[in-house]
Amino acid sequence: MRDYVPAFSLGDAAAAAAITTRQLLSHVSGFEGDLFIDTGAADDCVEKYLEVIADTPQLFAPGERFSYNNAAFVVLGRIVEVLREKPFHRALHEHLADPLGLTHVATDASEAIMFRAALGHLPAEDGGEPVPAPVWSLVRSNAPAGAMLAMTARDLVTYARMHIDGGIAPDGTRMLSPESVAAMQTRQVEVPDFGLMGSAWGLGWSLYDWAGGPVIGHDGGTIGQSAFLRIVPEAGVAVAILTNGGTPISLYLRLMTKILDELAGVTVPSLPVPP
Repeated sequence: MRDYVPAFSLGDAAAAAAITTRQLLSHVSGFEGDLFIDTGAADDCVEKYLEVIADTPQLFAPGERFSYNNAAFVVLGRIVEVLREKPFHRALHEHLADPLGLTHVATDASEAIMFRAALGHLPAEDGGEPVPAPVWSLVRSNAPAGAMLAMTARDLVTYARMHIDGGIAPDGTRMLSPESVAAMQTRQVEVPDFGLMGSAWGLGWSLYDWAGGPVIGHDGGTIGQSAFLRIVPEAGVAVAILTNGGTPISLYLRLMTKILDELAGVTVPSLPVPP
């Protein structure tokens, strides 16, 4: 990936030179990934983020195993900025949201206030009703990892439909090649199957070995907000569940289990429980 971002550095110089874009996409790059660092809100915040993580330790050799890595997706966001020659948020709008016809997408709080944006809620200290979260989102420098992106369930399902339709937008625009769509859904690494994260990872997608599948998807969470997306490509079914408080995982299990069974004949397994 240094072909695109020559200045990319880590604490392990050899690893930084060896890491590939494919390894970043499949969470096998091996460096510390939970790095939520505020480098400001200007258009160069992602570029500055890469400068700040230059001494980040390597936990294992690139490609050796899976470890979910938010920082890797910020690096990918920087690659997008370099190739498109524009800040990540503009690239997201101009090359994804707009061509797909998404009408309720916000890349930061200043855009979110134009819509009926939900505020996250957290458990109350006294055990009472959930209380509003003190902030709306994580920092902008982590935006390529999903720290700020917000949209309606309808828009999220429209994005999913593009993957079901082989990379074609609702108006017929080619967004991705069929080969890229297939590659994203191809197993890159096996992962421990704890239910929510699937049993393998593709390029960006989590892959679920569920009866009636295959199923692909991805989840996300910020401060008091959660999102769940499941797609059954062969059945032409996509389901998005968005929450802003409460007990999101139990809601996900109740709804997703019934919806996928009824619409796609897919069995959502129960989550593991302690012995």
